[in-house]
Amino acid sequence: LLLGSGNDGFKSHANFQIMIYSFCSLVIFSFLSVYRCPCRKDGKPLPFKQCTMVAWAFTFTGSLVLQISDYRFGETGHFISCWIISTMVLTWFAYDAWKIEQRLTPD
Repeated sequence: LLLGSGNDGFKSHANFQIMIYSFCSLVIFSFLSVYRCPCRKDGKPLPFKQCTMVAWAFTFTGSLVLQISDYRFGETGHFISCWIISTMVLTWFAYDAWKIEQRLTPD
């Protein structure tokens, strides 16, 4: 209810877009950060920086296709502002995950 309260006033679904973009990016990031990469010789997961870039690229490409094909999501300015906020959320999450990894000791 709270997320949809601004739709009539702003004529956009920016709140929903921010939540969906952030959720998709974080799910992809979480999957990539624990998945053992077969292309690496040591068999470790990708570093958080690369996971962040891949998650951002996948989600941005998918949302851009949706934005171009269906204009119900708002104007271009809304799309850009949603992506700025969503990118800040993903960056914060990746940085926080990296700091937690640095602080924890292996068992």
